[in-house]
Amino acid sequence: MNRTNKEIKQFEDEYKISSEAFIKEFSAEDLKGGDEEYIRWAGELKLRDRILEELEKLKDIEYVAN
Repeated sequence: MNRTNKEIKQFEDEYKISSEAFIKEFSAEDLKGGDEEYIRWAGELKLRDRILEELEKLKDIEYVAN
């Protein structure tokens, strides 16, 4: 999760926008690295969402187990 957040922050700092704005307003043509960079940023966001979902599931399991 730390690595993913670090990658996302690097993109946000480089382009001076939030990831939310990136998803809503940007296309690959807007990025210096084109398609590859767009896929990397969007992929990191998707990975972060999946990690957060899994953490929530684990918290629910732990709650039920206690």
